[in-house]
Amino acid sequence: MKQPALRRFHQWVSSPGFRNILYDLAAPITANISLLPFLFVESVRQWVGRRAILIFVLMHLAFYPGNNTVGAHLELVFLGLLYASAWSAITFLITCCQVWIDDGNPIFTSAKTRGLGAAYIFVSFFFSSIIWSCIPRLRPAMRVGMFTQTWAVTGSAPAITSRNFTDIFFPLLISAVVSACSNLLFPRTAHGIYFRTLSAALKTVCQSVDTVMDDFQQGLQNWLTVSRHQALETTTLDFLQQSTKFLDFQQLLEKQVRAIRGAVAAAQHEISWCRVHVSETAQFTTYLSHVLTWMKSGFGMSLPNVEFERQLFDATEADVDGVPGSGTFPSRSPEATGTPEDWSYEHTDIYEAKMSLVSLEESLRDSINMLLVMVNLIVGSTPAPNREAGKQFARMLISDTIIAEKRENTWLFVKNMLNKLDNAMEESHAGLQRLLHNRGFREFLSPFCGGESGHLATPLPSAVITPDEHAEPAEGFREPCLFTPEMYVLAQFSLSMLQLAQQTKDVWQHSKDTLILFLERRKYSLHFPRINFWHWINSSSGIGLFHASLLTDTFIPSLLLQHLRYGDDDGSGDSDDGMSEPPDVSANIFEDNNPHSHYKYYITNMTKASSQTHRKDTGTWLERRIWGFVAFISRSPSVLKTRVWLSIWLQKLKKSHHIHFALKLASGVTLFCTIAFLQPSPNDWWVSENGQWLIISYIWCLEASTGDSVRISICRLIGTILGAVCGLIAFEISRKNVYALSVLVVCFEIPASLLRLRFKYPPIGSVMGLTTPIVAITPYVQSDWTSASHVALVRGYMIILGILAALVVNVVFWPYHARSRLIRKLAHTTTLLQGLYVNMSRQMFYGNIHPSTETTMSFQRLETDIRRQLTQCDALKSVMTSEISLVPKPVAIMDRIYQRLQMIFVLFVVLRASRETHQMQVYNETISHVLPQRQELVSTIMLDLWMIGQSMNTRSRMPQFAPSTRRAVDELNAAIALSYHEVLGDDKMLVSRQKRLYDGPEVRQRIATGFSVHANSALRKNSRTYTGTLFVLAEHCILSQVALSLEALLHLLRYMLGELRFVY
Repeated sequence: MKQPALRRFHQWVSSPGFRNILYDLAAPITANISLLPFLFVESVRQWVGRRAILIFVLMHLAFYPGNNTVGAHLELVFLGLLYASAWSAITFLITCCQVWIDDGNPIFTSAKTRGLGAAYIFVSFFFSSIIWSCIPRLRPAMRVGMFTQTWAVTGSAPAITSRNFTDIFFPLLISAVVSACSNLLFPRTAHGIYFRTLSAALKTVCQSVDTVMDDFQQGLQNWLTVSRHQALETTTLDFLQQSTKFLDFQQLLEKQVRAIRGAVAAAQHEISWCRVHVSETAQFTTYLSHVLTWMKSGFGMSLPNVEFERQLFDATEADVDGVPGSGTFPSRSPEATGTPEDWSYEHTDIYEAKMSLVSLEESLRDSINMLLVMVNLIVGSTPAPNREAGKQFARMLISDTIIAEKRENTWLFVKNMLNKLDNAMEESHAGLQRLLHNRGFREFLSPFCGGESGHLATPLPSAVITPDEHAEPAEGFREPCLFTPEMYVLAQFSLSMLQLAQQTKDVWQHSKDTLILFLERRKYSLHFPRINFWHWINSSSGIGLFHASLLTDTFIPSLLLQHLRYGDDDGSGDSDDGMSEPPDVSANIFEDNNPHSHYKYYITNMTKASSQTHRKDTGTWLERRIWGFVAFISRSPSVLKTRVWLSIWLQKLKKSHHIHFALKLASGVTLFCTIAFLQPSPNDWWVSENGQWLIISYIWCLEASTGDSVRISICRLIGTILGAVCGLIAFEISRKNVYALSVLVVCFEIPASLLRLRFKYPPIGSVMGLTTPIVAITPYVQSDWTSASHVALVRGYMIILGILAALVVNVVFWPYHARSRLIRKLAHTTTLLQGLYVNMSRQMFYGNIHPSTETTMSFQRLETDIRRQLTQCDALKSVMTSEISLVPKPVAIMDRIYQRLQMIFVLFVVLRASRETHQMQVYNETISHVLPQRQELVSTIMLDLWMIGQSMNTRSRMPQFAPSTRRAVDELNAAIALSYHEVLGDDKMLVSRQKRLYDGPEVRQRIATGFSVHANSALRKNSRTYTGTLFVLAEHCILSQVALSLEALLHLLRYMLGELRFVY
């Protein structure tokens, strides 16, 4: 037993993980050792001043060197020194004025100096708190300034002496310089973390592609097993779900992409020593973002349900038949008993298509593995490819040949790999085309016939357009072969794999310059950043890039998104002349996104209303003239605009979270400082017990939300206890022996740094690291503190008082509850999703499938806003779990709502990309011939999203019944299937000629073709292509997943908010 344990220990010590731990500990340990002489050498300590112990506190609270990049740490040191020095200088001037006013008496003896001190504290802390809340990048510097102000204002000597400034400035300067030197000795750069994380992300993509292919093959094998026991038309693919392993890879890749984006932002403002700079590899970030989007779409496989969701769905829809990709939640998958030989015998066409996709997956993994090799060599690490193509590529890059020859041979090898990937894509296309052909698909092109069209793309006898009820399909129709459950998922999976392969080809084409730069630059060189102030102030730094957990003193983003206005104008007003030139329909997709235009409709309507309701028709002629002049002045468009802007500005000011937080922090600090103002004597409690720790505890525990305050308070309390215990142990063992005390303080810094760098809750290690030297060293350097236990006791109750004060203030005054904020954020996300889908529908109906640059940028801005909202929701979820609330928190329900909204967003993005690529090939079958079904589907999706958002905003109960999005999807699919001569389900219901009920006009053929048959030359032909048909099947799979997620959201909200029943 001992040998395996020793062997495992030796392997762990020899592993890169252990070396990384030692490297993480090197900088903080070096800083602690370097600070010890400033306390234990008497002459040096006298020079530093009576606040020398603060060098350890500032190093841990403000300038900790262990988890920052070099650029971010130097920025932190510079901004912290600049801001703290400026406030210390101002405080010194205020102190001189107070000494002059009190005229020899202790400061704050008179009411004038107390008032001056209170006013200065409130104004300075209010200003710092506003910056702290509004600009996350300056938050560390603001806290350094608050720390120094607290000690300078409440602890200055009653004399005009330079010591009032240097007692704070020297510890500040020493801790900043020592931490900067320690960080430089063991550098961490955003450049390095970027390439290492990029390498890990590419490896995750390789593993994800392999996993999703295994899941798909297993799902098809399960489908084969089930289809043997059930009729084909009733077979569902509900058990084609994303596996837990694939979901884990999705989460891992999402974290890696976030880390890459943070490293890119940090690297833009640091000096790099490298061969290839981060800015020269921007294509990888875009590539990974696209890959993550397609991965999160599930490749056509549904999001697996959780247990409570299955029970909820079963209880409400036990009598509803399952539909492919929608409907009832799946039960446990049947075990597959078939073998590969069964595939080739029973379903040859599907088996061949699947094998062509397997070949594509192999080539795709080779391509990604070669990207991984290139990234590893750029960062300077030894590549360890696990595929033969990657090994050959690595040997070629490492070989000692002439640069020109190596460059030519290397790119020739890459081109051969891309050709292999092209061949695999063509083979996949051929296999899928054979599959569609075997299922009855025939590709053709025919002339376009103007005017209104029927439901069918090819002329058929009128008697078979609407079959009689209970009648067998007439001649020309057939049982579904294309429009079957397995074909839907197979089509979406194939398009996803082909899209992923195309994006990999594109990233290789963009990486040609990167590869050439790497081969030509034999030596490392300096790369200087381009400074852009506004970009710098709004981006993130490299502070905390190396935390093992993101759950730190989290700043919850409180910057509200710009609310975009999406109206219902359909852009009517087309000309009756069918031969006229079409207007610019792109203007009808997106409305004016200028912030100043948000209120123009409101101002216009208010002007109309006020002009009719504020007339004065009675009184004398002079009174009417005066009243008319006043009304003209006060209600003119410019005055109304000014009044509206002023009202909105005052409303925002009244509800501003930044103002509320600043008032809470500044008021609390001012009240605590009042104790110091009332007890100026050296023998009073505040001075003798160092009451400043109470204020420091209050500042560090008052977070943006109540949940953050609770979490940080608990962490700091635990850290204080651990630090006090360690300090007592160090003091008692050393017995004031300098060398023993130094060794013990450094030894106890190791677990504190490990907790800070590798633990889920870093504040525990932070407070433990600063409390240990305070308790252990204070009795040695200050004669009035003779007992370490007394220091620990005082430190403990100061922390407790500060924590209680922060909690009371945060709960009583303008509480910021993450639970309520999360519901509002989810509701706003739903509104943005509704706007995204409206714009996608406009793009589809107006025939503007191939977007312009402006349209693409508008979509990207809106998608970025939605991603930002989802990121904030994710942060609020983690905060909500630590909130103390009398009302029970439905954490699991809200987490599932978040996942469903994220799934809908990803599906919308994938749907837009697929439409822009393929829908023009089948425009008539999917839009022109099925306008009523399209309109109903758009209406039901918009209505569902509106109900979801409004119910969360108002906390209202959900209606018991709502229009079925799933039914709308099925009707649209059945109508499209008729174009392919296939009849689905109840043909009487699905091909009904009854006029549909709307509260507005129906979409017309002319609108759906861009006002004119000449709007787009592609619309002149009724085309039916292989890729277009594949898109038709994949679109149904995507829309079915959207319908499933919407139904799940409706049921979750009924469960959480209640149901407004009228049938029991």
